Amino acid sequence: MSARGRREQNSAGESRPLVLPPSVRYAGWLGIIEGAVGLAVAVVMIVRELNGFHDEGAKISGYGTALWFIIFGGVVAVAGWFLKDGRRWGRGPVAMVSMILVLVSYYMFTSGRPELGVPTVLVGLVGLALLFNPSAVEWAARRYGD
Repeated sequence: MSARGRREQNSAGESRPLVLPPSVRYAGWLGIIEGAVGLAVAVVMIVRELNGFHDEGAKISGYGTALWFIIFGGVVAVAGWFLKDGRRWGRGPVAMVSMILVLVSYYMFTSGRPELGVPTVLVGLVGLALLFNPSAVEWAARRYGD
């Protein structure tokens, strides 16, 4: 159910609409894109395994890692879909992925890969800014009271 039609009573007893801030909608779209990228990585890993690629130094299975990307990429994509529609569920997974991307970017920088770290940290910071700006926090707090 969309949050656009909901109403809330303020301290004077007047009803005001619960409006989804554009930043939350954009964060939802960002979550959908992040989830889709995760699913695309899973497809690439599966295709590589099917074509016989195997890294002797790796202690993990390409199929197992692909399954991980399918599960988490799918959850984040669904969370983004819910978030862009203003539903109650979705903000947490999208925020968590943004935080993880900021941490992963640190690893990329310290590994000598700033060309990967810069876009990764930017996506993470944009996601956090979209979800934790004053209008998004107020919207989330008002939704919590439902």
